[in-house]
Amino acid sequence: MFQPVEKKEKREEVKKPFLLPEAASSVSRVRSYLKSRGIHEEVIGSCIRAGTLYESKKHHNCVFVGKDENNKARFASLRGTASHFKLDISGSDKRYGFHIPAESKDCSLLEVFESPIDAMSVASIKLFLGENYKDRHYLSLSGTTPLALLHFLKKNPQVRSVVLCLDNDEAGIMGMEKIRKCIQEDPSLSRQVLTLIHKPCPKECGKDYNLYLQKLLSKGKNEIQKTMERSMER
Repeated sequence: MFQPVEKKEKREEVKKPFLLPEAASSVSRVRSYLKSRGIHEEVIGSCIRAGTLYESKKHHNCVFVGKDENNKARFASLRGTASHFKLDISGSDKRYGFHIPAESKDCSLLEVFESPIDAMSVASIKLFLGENYKDRHYLSLSGTTPLALLHFLKKNPQVRSVVLCLDNDEAGIMGMEKIRKCIQEDPSLSRQVLTLIHKPCPKECGKDYNLYLQKLLSKGKNEIQKTMERSMER
């Protein structure tokens, strides 16, 4: 017997508006947490002053903010200060990742990471070595999707060298390969990016650059220098 097929109504997904979490009255817990991860105070302070890092009033999470070309917040991710909690805020636009800008607007070097803390970690390593960490841009993808990188490159045509510092695990390696293909297959970006380097964290130091930073800090400045030199030789 024939039975009529019921038509399923298409439900349109209503995109939630992007709203930043309310800020706490201080950033003491965020500072303490990031310092416990080895992040240099100057890097923390610089991000707070730029409005790309603050502490949420509820739960006292780290809030990492991605801004657009007009300095308007368009993306935010949360990181727990007392747990492993992680979450991208609803309505976030992943084209706008957490970014630590170079000192010079003409800077042609960009380093790319999965997480804001990894980006802050490499900036911290340079500071601990007495080097200028603002000689390059640092960009977080909030994962491995290349959206933030591709958008950043199109908005910053002066960037000619890209260093991919994603995690040294299966997802990170696959993510770096996907980024390479995206750039190579885009006529404009393939002409723009003259140097594309894969530089995941050395496997013996852990899967990401924050683990690398913590291991280096446990050795002292001289060992940090030696380890970094060995890494550069590879």
